Amino acid sequence: MHGGCRYRSGTCRDTGWPRTCSYWVSMHAMAARADELTLGQDLLAALVPILAGGATFCGGCTRHFRSLTQPVLSPAVREGLGQVF
Repeated sequence: MHGGCRYRSGTCRDTGWPRTCSYWVSMHAMAARADELTLGQDLLAALVPILAGGATFCGGCTRHFRSLTQPVLSPAVREGLGQVF
């Protein structure tokens, strides 16, 4: 966001969740680069705990992400997850 205004162009234009949108857009860009460098697994290992922890500040995204990744979350991450907003 710039100057307190919503994004006026690009992928996140008119979103009600600029932080969440910018995270997903950034992750897609990083994933494309990680694929080129064969670092996809390393990227996932770094991003999964961050997103499961609620980095997007979107309760729905956090709950859905935790549900989808529950089988691969480490015990430390699972035990450290707090309440969703």
